[in-house]
Amino acid sequence: MVICEKCGSKTVLATGFIDSFCPDEEPYENGIIEDSKQDEIEAIVSVSIHYCEKCDKIIDADIESF
Repeated sequence: MVICEKCGSKTVLATGFIDSFCPDEEPYENGIIEDSKQDEIEAIVSVSIHYCEKCDKIIDADIESF
């Protein structure tokens, strides 16, 4: 259990999984729009956060790739 350092409330653990990413329309250099070499990048990523409902803030975040 993670406690919010600001208000002392319990935080909510939320997790999400992402399995693909789409390249930005400026994939290589800012200000220059060009096609990337791939349409989609496959990767499995897990994102976990501790969120304080009382403060409406994310207290901690963890990103892990597989």
